[in-house]
Amino acid sequence: MKSEECFSEFNFESSIIKNFVEMFKKTDIRMREGFKTHPIDKKYWDKEPLLSKINQQFQIQKCGIIYMEPYTCYDWHTDVDRGVCINWLIEHKNSFTVFGKNKDDLNLDVIRVPYESNRFFLFNNQIPHSVTNFEGNRYLFTLVFDRKKDDLSYEEVYTWCKSEGLFV
Repeated sequence: MKSEECFSEFNFESSIIKNFVEMFKKTDIRMREGFKTHPIDKKYWDKEPLLSKINQQFQIQKCGIIYMEPYTCYDWHTDVDRGVCINWLIEHKNSFTVFGKNKDDLNLDVIRVPYESNRFFLFNNQIPHSVTNFEGNRYLFTLVFDRKKDDLSYEEVYTWCKSEGLFV
């Protein structure tokens, strides 16, 4: 399993949304579709150069911040509707996201997402992945495209983004 099959780091940092993170963290975090989230209005995210460019090619339905409490784990899964998304780890103290592929009956080969920068990542939601947060609150920006997993794949978005020179 290669990292490019699971995720790719964009050559863009947040320039707009990062200015509103503290406001988002203090307001309207509630359960939506099984996650504690805060929606981000298009008037904010559409000013983000990367998201605005991608939205012209692959329409974005919604964006938000997902909140995860300390000492919790999202178990191994593939997303129900999303084939691909864009994530940005806004804040954490000790958490990690890993992709896994069965090696044998008991073991997985895993790749950790290197969320150490302030950059956006393209994320393949159809490869099994898990998130563990050990310490402190974890805040993650994520988005949902209009097209669902059967109509929009990671490979399609990856190929277009690579041809546009958007990756590191």
